Amino acid sequence: MTLADLASVCVTKAKANLKSLAAQTRDKPGHLFAQTLADLPDDAKLRLGKQDTVKKMIRRTRGGRHPSVPD
Repeated sequence: MTLADLASVCVTKAKANLKSLAAQTRDKPGHLFAQTLADLPDDAKLRLGKQDTVKKMIRRTRGGRHPSVPD
């Protein structure tokens, strides 16, 4: 297995973990993104995508399950 394959596997697992956390918690998308980045190797971080894209994925995963928190 090459390093590129390992990075792809790490990214796939990280995205699945993010979706799971998004469905189960009310943490802010930025916080979930930061937690996930802390655990990833450098080459996987590059493949994860832009921060805005990942945050949007988290918001879409939540859908209407968690109403927005009032300011």
